[in-house]
Amino acid sequence: MKEKIMRFFKMWTLPLGMFAGMGVYLMFHYISWLSPLKVLAGGAEDYILPAMVFIQLKPLIIPSKSSD
Repeated sequence: MKEKIMRFFKMWTLPLGMFAGMGVYLMFHYISWLSPLKVLAGGAEDYILPAMVFIQLKPLIIPSKSSD
């Protein structure tokens, strides 16, 4: 059962994340009363994006010590 759940998440995480990102983008684009929040979203992006890139590249930058 655990393997099926992990396989499901591995298969659907990227497409669902892409769909969610597209939905949020379209929401900010077409709903005019969300316009004041665009500044906050842009400010959050300045902090979140570098952190996410670092988290993704951390295994390459700082290799873990494995007991081989």
